[in-house]
Amino acid sequence: MKGSGYPSLDELYARMASRLGVPAEAYGQSVEGQPLQAFHIPGTGDRPVLIVAAIHGLEFIGSLVAEGVAQHRLGLESDVDTWVVPVANPDAYRHCWEKEGVGTVSEFRKNARGVDLNRNFPLPHGARRWPLWVTGSPNPKAATYHGPSPLSEPEASALVSLVQRVQPHALVSLHSFGGALIHARVRDRSAWEVYGKLSNAYREARGSGRIVRLGSRFMDVLMIQNRLISYLGRW
Repeated sequence: MKGSGYPSLDELYARMASRLGVPAEAYGQSVEGQPLQAFHIPGTGDRPVLIVAAIHGLEFIGSLVAEGVAQHRLGLESDVDTWVVPVANPDAYRHCWEKEGVGTVSEFRKNARGVDLNRNFPLPHGARRWPLWVTGSPNPKAATYHGPSPLSEPEASALVSLVQRVQPHALVSLHSFGGALIHARVRDRSAWEVYGKLSNAYREARGSGRIVRLGSRFMDVLMIQNRLISYLGRW
């Protein structure tokens, strides 16, 4: 945000194009007509990776992590074909940056039509939208409003088209929330210890500020986090 050290949308795109040495490629348009940008770092292999960040407009950290991963990829002699979408929700990103983050979680989280893009994707066959704070709310005022129908929003629809085009072997979706490291629920002890090492490495690299690790082998922390988002979105 302004004065915070986070780049504006235009600055981020220009910086990535310069540092990566590849131009941004538009794969669609946002509600407000901004281009949805992706950066492609070619590889010789047939197992592409797609990295997506800032599907919620206030997740600036995710965009910087995506940029950092892309730069790291350049330094490797890798056959991995890499695609990076640094900002999947440009309207909300720009809005949050211009308002310096002064507003509600709900307004900065959703797109210009008030839809949580992360809840606008179709559910797997036979699945139901329950619980609502995880899979999306039918209430337009909620921070997790899923929209009038699946893929009703141009940003979500364009991202699905990009996925179908790239056919990634792996897709990484980067989020950031509340100074916390939230990792997948794992019951295996060795996997739990690996996540612990990753969390400690992040703390050490950051160097300042308190970072909370949210994870459990016995409960779904992601569900608790989504419930908190739903609660905060009311204010």
